[in-house]
Amino acid sequence: MTFGQYSWEGLLLLAGIGLLVLRRRANSKKLPLPPSPPPYFLLGNLKDLPNKFEWLGFEKISKNLQSDITSFSILGKTIIVLNSHRAVSDLLEKRANYADRPWIPMIHDPDLMDLGGAVSLSPYGPRWRQLRKAIHLDMQESVIPRYWPSLQAEAQRLVVRLSENGGSSLVSDIRHWVAAFLLSATYGYHLPKDSPNDPLLQRMIALLEAFTNGFQSSRFLVNVFPMLKYLPEWMPGGSFHEYARQGRELGKSVRADPFNKVKREMAEGIAQPSYVSRMLSEIGSKDKKDLSGGEDEDSLYYEDLIRQNAAATFGAGFDTTVASLSTFFIAMQLYPEVQSRAREEVLGVIDPSTGWPNPADVVNLPYLRNLLRELLRWIPSLPLGLAHAALEEDEYKGFRIPAKSIVVPNVWAITRDESVYPDPEVFNPDRFLDSTIPHEIPFGFGRRRCPGMHLANANLAIVIAYILTAFEISNALNLDGSEIKPSLISKDDPQGRPEPKCTLRARNPSLLAELKDE
Repeated sequence: MTFGQYSWEGLLLLAGIGLLVLRRRANSKKLPLPPSPPPYFLLGNLKDLPNKFEWLGFEKISKNLQSDITSFSILGKTIIVLNSHRAVSDLLEKRANYADRPWIPMIHDPDLMDLGGAVSLSPYGPRWRQLRKAIHLDMQESVIPRYWPSLQAEAQRLVVRLSENGGSSLVSDIRHWVAAFLLSATYGYHLPKDSPNDPLLQRMIALLEAFTNGFQSSRFLVNVFPMLKYLPEWMPGGSFHEYARQGRELGKSVRADPFNKVKREMAEGIAQPSYVSRMLSEIGSKDKKDLSGGEDEDSLYYEDLIRQNAAATFGAGFDTTVASLSTFFIAMQLYPEVQSRAREEVLGVIDPSTGWPNPADVVNLPYLRNLLRELLRWIPSLPLGLAHAALEEDEYKGFRIPAKSIVVPNVWAITRDESVYPDPEVFNPDRFLDSTIPHEIPFGFGRRRCPGMHLANANLAIVIAYILTAFEISNALNLDGSEIKPSLISKDDPQGRPEPKCTLRARNPSLLAELKDE
């Protein structure tokens, strides 16, 4: 282990020297890069990269350099970090040059994990456009009502679980709700109550963990030097091949098994409404042209688009939605006046025949809509957004952005931009009464904005309306009866996401009892 480690460090050093010499000669007469910390000899800015809570580290560097755009040069690669709304608007929103994604060998290479086929990671080009169309057709804002029955059913199941557990297993209950919603909406799959033992969910979670690990260059040097993929597995440093193989096989099974199950159910006439069943039904129909972009391609190609999107939906929506609803419980404890105001608005759209909110009305409630926007801004589920890549060399504010630069939107810093969000640490839904205030930042930027954002918003709005109808949310209690003040950041979570704890008091026990009996 030690021999292999120091061998690769030596290779890194030699390669870095060569790359730095070549780049300095080539760049000597060009515009300067954006401001950066003073580089170290040979290592460039390698030691300047934050190794924990990166968004906070990048924000601090930005303030120290007094620049909203900063750069880091590392072993021949350039990383550009954007720390203001103006910077992401000028570059990621207005320029198609940044619609690409960086190539991560461990993730994208078909001989390694081969997990880069999702719309969120696919290289910019014709296939990416078709992947996005295959989501947009079924998740654009105008067709979201078709999901309401599923969203409502899972919201009901969540409030029943919360009522039974009293908030004692809040995060577990939230995770079950998110998984149940995603699997139902995507595959028409009913997640059993004892979800931790469900084999499909176990594989989905395992793949999500492997996917997250695959991005780590500190763990997989092949992400820094792609040629290392040819290193034999038996040599020191070649053990990444086994991890890649396991991830690749897991990815194949997760993409294929639930998808094929829906196909069998459709053949038997028992398939539940879902993204997969609807999109498969459209193959060969008039909508096929819409999906293909006008090209007549065979059904197997379309099926692969749908298969990729279905599996990617879980990966894109699971952790982020868990984090967003967790933030809701924290905010309602810290800002009880917001909770009261939102509940009063929800009570105005109760269906008298059921005693519960009507989804068609919930999604149009103005204060609830602004509350949701503030949740996503206040503690963003991805404080460091997905990286973009520059297709060609560009210039901004007199600085040079080289082709293939990795461009990272620091969502945390952007949502703390006081020129856009005054008093950013205060939870204030009313800030979005100004319709010009940007609210889509948590869903990405430009052509890479999440195509499932309308479904995500509807899902959160409906479940929050149900929770506000069912419960009063207050601080959790210690054994001695003292209140536990919620934390806004967790040092144990890689994304800093806090784990909510709270006390839930049923507002209408008889209404909950009726829901349990259904």
